[in-house]
This record gives sequence, C-alpha cells and structure tokens, in this order.
Amino acid sequence: MGTVSGFGGGSGSGCICGAISGGTVAIGLVLQNKKQTADMTRQLHDWFREQYGVTCCKTIRANNDKGICLKLTGEVAGKIAEMLSTV
Repeated sequence: MGTVSGFGGGSGSGCICGAISGGTVAIGLVLQNKKQTADMTRQLHDWFREQYGVTCCKTIRANNDKGICLKLTGEVAGKIAEMLSTV
C-alpha cells in the first residue's frame, strides 16, 4: 500500500479521486496491456463521473461526510471487478 499511498487526497493536490487512481493501478496490474488498460481506465473514469458528477477529491469531500472515501473506494473496487470479469 505504501507504493500507492500518495494517490489519496487527490495525489496531494485534491484533484483526482484516489479511488480512481488506485483503480487505474489495479486495472494495469491485472491487464498488463497498455491499450486495454487505457480503455478500461477511461471507462472507469466516465462511469465515476456519471455516478458522482465529479472526479475531484476536494469537491467530493467538501460535499460529503468523512465516510465517503471508504464508500467510493469500495464502489470503485466493485466496478473494476465487474469490468474485469468481462475480459
């Protein structure tokens, strides 16, 4: 986990949600293919934006309680599992 711990809090800048960043790493580790990883990561990003309206950590955290990060991380993990099951 130390390797990706910097993704939390929008990679320290408050921008991209760490669940998306971590999800990108997970997808890449499983697929080991640049094009497939890029395509699936784009799908994940689009799904997240459709579900939550934004991908910006600062915005998400400002409008929700503290438990939102754990909730979103779990939901992203579930979505990734669903996506990878089709490969």
